[in-house]
Amino acid sequence: SLEVDRFRTFYDESKVDEYYRKVRDIQELIDTYNERIVLYNKRESLFLLPPTSYSSIKEIEKNFEPYKELWTVAYEYSQQFPQWHEGMFQGLDADLIDKNVTKWSQKLAKLTKLMKNEASVTVVESVSEKLDAFRPAIPLIAALRNPGLRDRHWKKISNLSGKQLKMTDEITFNELLRKNLQDQLVQIQEVSEYASKEYRLEKQMERMQNEWKTVQFELAPYSGTYILKSVDDIQQLLDDH
Repeated sequence: SLEVDRFRTFYDESKVDEYYRKVRDIQELIDTYNERIVLYNKRESLFLLPPTSYSSIKEIEKNFEPYKELWTVAYEYSQQFPQWHEGMFQGLDADLIDKNVTKWSQKLAKLTKLMKNEASVTVVESVSEKLDAFRPAIPLIAALRNPGLRDRHWKKISNLSGKQLKMTDEITFNELLRKNLQDQLVQIQEVSEYASKEYRLEKQMERMQNEWKTVQFELAPYSGTYILKSVDDIQQLLDDH
């Protein structure tokens, strides 16, 4: 209980790795106690004894939950943020980033109310502010990570930014931000939307071509020439397309 109470005084965000290790250690201890409680209750039931509640363990677990949430979010954010900015841009998943930012922000909003009079609230506010500052960049990631973007689209985006852009495996999001692409977000989204429509058409054409590759035309003699036999499947394929 004393170890859990100490979390009220933790506010140094630079020690997030240390605090997260403490969180995991305490959670493992709580999990061990809960497993023992289940075992002891089963043994009590064998002797027709009423189950012991072990309310003190449940109370510790309840008090610990907000700090576990806080330092788990802070740790996960600290691990992901450098990857978003300095990792390979081609490896970024805008949907996953948006999901994580939303999830973390919602958890922190609840913690703000629970910890408003504690030192830890400074960490809640700090991480929340960083998430809020990054959120406007997510639509840009989504637009630029569009699999339909081709060289012709990148040329248009280059013209919008006034700077030469070439997507490579090594490029990072920070490099793209330094080209002031955020200022051209609306226009870039329009280019990306057109690229998506073209990409869908390309995929549809590819699918149709693959389907027609397997079609065999059977011919039958007819009045000195030939006609198609068994056209039902062919007609169905034409109707589908």
